[in-house]
Amino acid sequence: MQDLGIQKGDRISVFFAKLVDRHIIIVCDLEGRGCLLPESVTVVVHDPQLTDHDFQPELADSKLDQQFAEVSFEQVKKGKSDNLSVELNFGDTANIIYTSGTTGPSKGVAQPFRWINGYTFKRKLLNREDVIYNDLPLYHVGGAFFNIAREAFVGCSVAAWDKFSLHHFGDRIHKSGSPVATLLDVMIPWLLKAEKPDDRRNSLNKVHMQPLPEYHYQVAKRFGIDFVTVGFGQTESGAGFSGLIHELDETEGTPDDLYKGYSRREIMEIASNYGMPVRDGKTDFKKGYMGAPSSLVEAAILNEKDEPCKIGEVGQIAISPEALGGRKAFD
Repeated sequence: MQDLGIQKGDRISVFFAKLVDRHIIIVCDLEGRGCLLPESVTVVVHDPQLTDHDFQPELADSKLDQQFAEVSFEQVKKGKSDNLSVELNFGDTANIIYTSGTTGPSKGVAQPFRWINGYTFKRKLLNREDVIYNDLPLYHVGGAFFNIAREAFVGCSVAAWDKFSLHHFGDRIHKSGSPVATLLDVMIPWLLKAEKPDDRRNSLNKVHMQPLPEYHYQVAKRFGIDFVTVGFGQTESGAGFSGLIHELDETEGTPDDLYKGYSRREIMEIASNYGMPVRDGKTDFKKGYMGAPSSLVEAAILNEKDEPCKIGEVGQIAISPEALGGRKAFD
């Protein structure tokens, strides 16, 4: 990209057919040592298997900064990899990612470096011993940032597959030795219904569940998961809420010979130090528990006039890096 004259602020559309290539490009973008540098470009990530139902022909004639012929990934890797001395700010755009409309109108969301830092903040619970298991698509914030970007920030390892597999999930965890994984929505009841002997004998000790099911303790007990993290994540606003649930003690959780990462006591201390509420998994939870607002944001429940709601009043969540004075709404 440097050889092609790419400058800070240029927007580059990147198409990848291979999972490994996409993974490398994201890590290089974040570390600033590889093919696409956050210091010099904005990366627009597309998935080649998606049909763009929102395609607008009139935009095809939009003037681009430059146009380049297709090149192989091997050719890209032969380019210069020196880091560039470009001044950056938390508000500079690091990435533009497409959202299909589950959390609002379809759009390309411009995410600054502040967003990536906030979205990966649960990385504080990890160290270099950890291995992050990922089977989420890399055109989605969960795969690209919550998992892969956390790896880049922490300096740990990642084990990546193209998609979730109910039948191969356990074998993948065993093969990779991953203590960290993300389970979304229907993945959780599917795994719980699957029959497999000695489910507890695996390396999982920190699993993010979203949304948090009422039977989370049952899942943790079955698979020997020491901790479950919760939160609220969104392409537009990032990870505004987080929390830690201590599900099992040492006698019920991950076997000692498979345990990786910070100790159980260290994890709870780190969570508390960063303002994440630590809850006992055996206690009762309200449906949809998401923890508390992240220490990096201010959050409030507002009505249709953007006024703070009273306790018990239904409203909309407002999240901002600026002070809103709304944290008391969650006390």
